[in-house]
Amino acid sequence: MAADLSRLLVVFNDELASYARQAEAMEAALLSPPSLLEDEAILQAMRELDALQSQRLVLQNRKQELQAERERLWNSYSLLLNKQEELRIAADVEEKAVVRYALPASAARRLSRPAWQNALLGGLLGVMLALGIAFVLELSDDKARSHEDLRSAAHAPYLGGLPLASTLPEEESAAPPGVRFVDAVRFLRAEIDRAQPQPRSLLVASFLPGEGKSTVAHHLAQVAAASGRPTLLVDANLRSPALHLLCGCHNNAGLAEVLLGEARLAEALQQTATPGLHLLSAGQNRARALDRLAAAGMGEVVAALGEAADRVIIDTPALHRCADALALSAWSDAALLVITPGSTPVDAVQACAEGLDGGAGRFLGVVMNRIPPQDLNVFGDPAIEIRGLRRWLGLVLPPPLARRITRV
Repeated sequence: MAADLSRLLVVFNDELASYARQAEAMEAALLSPPSLLEDEAILQAMRELDALQSQRLVLQNRKQELQAERERLWNSYSLLLNKQEELRIAADVEEKAVVRYALPASAARRLSRPAWQNALLGGLLGVMLALGIAFVLELSDDKARSHEDLRSAAHAPYLGGLPLASTLPEEESAAPPGVRFVDAVRFLRAEIDRAQPQPRSLLVASFLPGEGKSTVAHHLAQVAAASGRPTLLVDANLRSPALHLLCGCHNNAGLAEVLLGEARLAEALQQTATPGLHLLSAGQNRARALDRLAAAGMGEVVAALGEAADRVIIDTPALHRCADALALSAWSDAALLVITPGSTPVDAVQACAEGLDGGAGRFLGVVMNRIPPQDLNVFGDPAIEIRGLRRWLGLVLPPPLARRITRV
C-alpha cells in the first residue's frame, strides 16, 4: 500500500510540473508585445492561466494529504511489525516452557524422617541461635546493669540498690512492696553512716538526667529525719529544680537568693511535712547564681547548714550536661552516684566516680535505682545474672524457667 501511494505521488508531481510549464509559456506569451496578439486571445489566455493556477493549488493540497496519509500508514505498518515480533518471541518462550517429556515415577530410595524429628531439630537450632545472638549483644553492651559490672569494669564501690517505687510510705504498716522499699532506703542510709569519718554533708549526683537522683536524695533525707536526726535538704540543681515539688513547698526564695545576698539563710529554710526535715529550695534567680556554686560563698552556706543539722543532703544537676556537681563536691564531705541499670555506660560511671572523689576519698559508691523487685535481695543488691540472658531466654522458655536458669 505504501508503494502504491509513492507511485501516485510521482504521477501527481509530473502533472504539477506539466501544468507549471504551460503556465510559464502562457505567462511569457502575455508578456510579449500587445501588437502580436488580439485582445480576445489575451483574455482567453488569462482565463486559462487562472484555471491552471487553481488546479495547481488543488493538486498541491491533494499532495499534502497523500503525504500525511502515507506517513500514517507507514507508522501503522511499523507498529504491526513490532507486534508481530513480540508475538513471535512470546510464542517461542511458551513453546520452550512446555514440558515435552515426562519421567516415569519411581519408588523413593530412602524414607523421609518423621515430622517430630524436624520440629525438635528446628527448636534446638532456634534456641542455639537465640543464645548466640544474646551473647553477641551482651558482649557489645557497655551499660552498667549489675553491681558486678560496677566492681569489675567500673572499679566503683557499690552502696546498694532501690526497688522500683514512686513514693516512700509514711507508715510501717504499708503494703509489703512499700515496706521493702523503706528497708532498702534504710539499708542505704546505714551504709552511708558506716563511712569513717561520718559525713555531715552528702552530695547526690547522677550521670544522666531522669535517673531518680532527686527522689533518692528526698528519700534519704526522710529516713534520716525519721531516725531523729535534724536533716537539711538542699536543692543545688539550679538548672532543673525538683525538690520543692517532692516536698510540697514553694520556690520563692532559696539557695540562689542566699548566694546572691538577697535573702538570709534562716529565712530561706522551709519546714517540710516530715518532722525534723527542712528544705532549702533552688529559688527564683537561678541563672544569676550559677557561677556562685563554685565560689567560696557556697562553701560557707554548706558549713553553716552543717552546724545547724546532723545531716545535709545536696541534690545536684546531672553530670552529663554540666560540671556543677563536680564543683559542689569540693564543699561536701561525701558523694554518691545514682544510676539506673542499663542506662549509664560503665566508662561514664568510672569517670564520674573519679571526678566526684577528687583524690580526697569523698566518693562513697554507686546506688542503683529502679531495680525490679524480683532482682533485689534482702541486702539491697541486684541478683547476679548473666546480663540480659533472661530476657532472650524468655522468648523461647517460660519466664519462671528462664529466671531459674539465669540466676546463680
